[in-house]
Amino acid sequence: MWRITNTSIIPVTFEATLEKISMSASHLLIHCMLGTCTNPLSALQVPASQKSMSHITLQPGASLEPSQNSYLAMFSGWNSLDATEGENVFRVIYRNVNNENDYVTFLCTFNFKMISIEVADENSFQVFPNPAKDYLTINLEENATVRIFTVDGIKLFKENLDKGLSNITVNHFTKGTYILTTETVKKGSVSTKFIVE
Repeated sequence: MWRITNTSIIPVTFEATLEKISMSASHLLIHCMLGTCTNPLSALQVPASQKSMSHITLQPGASLEPSQNSYLAMFSGWNSLDATEGENVFRVIYRNVNNENDYVTFLCTFNFKMISIEVADENSFQVFPNPAKDYLTINLEENATVRIFTVDGIKLFKENLDKGLSNITVNHFTKGTYILTTETVKKGSVSTKFIVE
């Protein structure tokens, strides 16, 4: 959130521009500019640059109220189970429509770091072989929702798997490191990394 105050002795009319510098594919943005708010938008739905549809006039000494008029809210996924790491950078510019040299700008950075919980109990789940080539075998202690992400936070796989051994085909994955998460009733969300070679 940010606050803008007209410190001049005359009314000033502003327009707002949102510039997307970077945004992770699986993240969601809500932005409010001059009192108009969007629904959650994905990276594909947020344009590189977007001006507000309306202007707002501030009387001398008046301010924009941050909680109502001007803020960005970023989410790392639709819910906590889909949360992924990534950095999102936006620039917001409020410009005097009568003087292009009179403006204020905010650089907004949202840096989500995934906190991986290493498998402490080997009976929780096991993945092998690691590195994997054609398929990855997962041995689950209980039924689980299994997801696989790239290190950039792009979700490649999601499936509900039963307790015991299951094979996941990975031969179409690019060589590199991936994050596998399981969500179970007993253990909650647990993550580990594996390599495709």
